[in-house]
Amino acid sequence: MANFLTANPTVETICLALAVQRNTGSLLRYRNRGTHGLIWNRKGAKEFCFAGHPDLRLGKNELLYLPMYSDYTVRGAEQGGYVIINFRFTENAHNDPLKIAPEDPAAFTDLFQSAAAAWNSNTYRPLALLYEILCKLDKALNAAPVRADIPGWLTRARLHIEENYDRHTIRISSLAEAAGVCEAFFRRRFKAAYGEPPHRYIYRLRMRRAVELLESDAYLVKDVARLCGYKNEYYFSLDFKKYYGVAPSRYRNE
Repeated sequence: MANFLTANPTVETICLALAVQRNTGSLLRYRNRGTHGLIWNRKGAKEFCFAGHPDLRLGKNELLYLPMYSDYTVRGAEQGGYVIINFRFTENAHNDPLKIAPEDPAAFTDLFQSAAAAWNSNTYRPLALLYEILCKLDKALNAAPVRADIPGWLTRARLHIEENYDRHTIRISSLAEAAGVCEAFFRRRFKAAYGEPPHRYIYRLRMRRAVELLESDAYLVKDVARLCGYKNEYYFSLDFKKYYGVAPSRYRNE
């Protein structure tokens, strides 16, 4: 994954540095984000669903870069326990979201908390701390190991999932058989390559497609369920609420 700091961008201004202890919204939606952002997660797990990118699950002591201009939703934000810094570069390009789990989380915790504490009380301190965070982040990104090549049979399996996830008949056992490996080995290799087990990958694709169809306002919930590979609207609604925290009918009306 490309390092958004490769071009050595210059920070123009910090717009916000805030420690969030609690948030009442279980599902937050953002459109055309107006700043770049860095989130340091101190508590719970949060899932970020970016338009055009794989979903990212942010765990404790993990950092997420939020690109300017991005569209995304957040699940789990009601747990709070994170620090966010919003800022702008002098030249604001379109970048990809990026998650990283640093080897020295205590240092990042101190830097983020200090930036939030200095916000609105010191003109230069938050900016200096942000640059220190960016330097440590750049170092961590450059030191990250390169993932080994993914075997062709696994790539073909992933592509098959992406082309057929809307069919309820897709089975992990059939994918493993087609690849010529046992199911347990297939599941392990898939998770190692793509960061989540195959059933979760299918689930996520279906939920993202469901949101696209609901937001188009052209389909009934039962039709959305069918187009996402569900035989039954009831089970689709259960899965949707489990993933997004709201029922599909309520999501459409919000």
